Amino acid sequence: MFTMMLKICRGNPKAMKAVIFRATRHVLTTSITTVAGFIPLLLLRSDFWSPLAICVVGGVGGATLLALYFVPCIYLLGEQLKDNY
Repeated sequence: MFTMMLKICRGNPKAMKAVIFRATRHVLTTSITTVAGFIPLLLLRSDFWSPLAICVVGGVGGATLLALYFVPCIYLLGEQLKDNY
């Protein structure tokens, strides 16, 4: 997604919105399938696998939020700062 932002957007918020909508499906499907793959390990109630699955599911969820919300915001902020200075 970041590469598409660099190629297409150039600080344009409307183009940024289009890139985010285009990339959202891909990011969400990979995240959902990864989380779904770890659900059996979450339900296993094992001393080793359950904590590992919790960490992986939490990490994937956090990375998804970062990729969809924070990276575009930080990119736009950086572009605005670059234009001001």
